[in-house]
Amino acid sequence: MSNIIPILTPDIIIEEEAWNKIENLENEILESCKVLAQHLNLAKHIDTADFSVLLTNDQHIKQLNKEYRSQDSATNALSFPTEELHYLNPSGIKILNNSTLGDIVISYETLKKEASEQDKQFINHFKHLLIHSMLHLLGFDHDDDDDAEVMEAEEIKILAQMNISSPYE
Repeated sequence: MSNIIPILTPDIIIEEEAWNKIENLENEILESCKVLAQHLNLAKHIDTADFSVLLTNDQHIKQLNKEYRSQDSATNALSFPTEELHYLNPSGIKILNNSTLGDIVISYETLKKEASEQDKQFINHFKHLLIHSMLHLLGFDHDDDDDAEVMEAEEIKILAQMNISSPYE
């Protein structure tokens, strides 16, 4: 396995112009990928895995939320794991090499509103939702209390490595 090629390679698509105002956005995304991959020791199990990150607005994410989750409202982020893969999950890593993990969609307006309401830095809230969404692509979920506890603990540890305090406090 090469150390030159990143383990998690995001295809970043900026659909909403407001995202272009975020300084060093691509570097923030790549740093998040690197820290998550190191934390989960993904290099031990895979060479590379790619995924897309669509940075959009409330109108588009509301449409996707309605279509795929039957929720007629905007949300902060959606994750669409590629179903035919074997994923990382709390019981072990089972990812196919050189695979596509899925798609992440994040809404600028909802993220900005939540960050303001929760008195969080926008970029830190963004990184939290990105990490949260990447964990979903890797098979983590929060469908029950035990799974939620595992996922939140991983998020907190990964964010701490980026000097971001727990979003759950």
